Amino acid sequence: MKKLIILLLFSNIILGGIGCRAIGVISSPTIHEQKIPAEYKLAPEAKKGVLVFVDAAQGVARSREVIPDLTEVVKELLIKRVKVNKKYITSDKKLESLRARQDNLAILSPVQIGKESGSGMVLYILIEDYDLTMIDKRGYYAGSMVTRSVLFDVESGDVVWPADKQGKRTIAKFALETKGKEIAKDRLGMTVAHCVTRYLYDCPKPKFKASDEFVLYKEITTWD
Repeated sequence: MKKLIILLLFSNIILGGIGCRAIGVISSPTIHEQKIPAEYKLAPEAKKGVLVFVDAAQGVARSREVIPDLTEVVKELLIKRVKVNKKYITSDKKLESLRARQDNLAILSPVQIGKESGSGMVLYILIEDYDLTMIDKRGYYAGSMVTRSVLFDVESGDVVWPADKQGKRTIAKFALETKGKEIAKDRLGMTVAHCVTRYLYDCPKPKFKASDEFVLYKEITTWD
């Protein structure tokens, strides 16, 4: 009788342990449920008005061919993924009006441009390097784009993202695109736009990385 009682108690302990582990497994989020926390949550602050301002560094004049498309895809991702209400994104008409009044926007800082356009925040993306080269007469291309991005609060004039105030660097790069120049441009633009906006909301872990993103070792070690 004593042996039976001991055996039953031992069984309950084992089953209890398995049950706890099972509950732990069930309650743990799967890889598809895990999210990379936002470095800065833009959506709650977006009611101030958000201007997406894509610019080109001196000596990278050719990059101006991708500025309009990159601007639009960043806006699209801010709406669809970051969940910024479309009405809070500054329209291109305001920027066009500012350009009409100010011949050279280069003499204005991003914060000044934000004030002039009536925006409370400016997502500033500077194209530091850009290359799109046809590598085959069939219309095959290789491309790369390097950008540095910061988010300004216009009222204070401060950089609110990234935390180091140095700008978030993104490198998009691919060796072969077989579907022509426009698709190649779109491919670079989508990679850059994703890599910039993913830090502004809680991004699902499986969607965080981009296939055309060139990542330095130091950055890889911080992903997990």
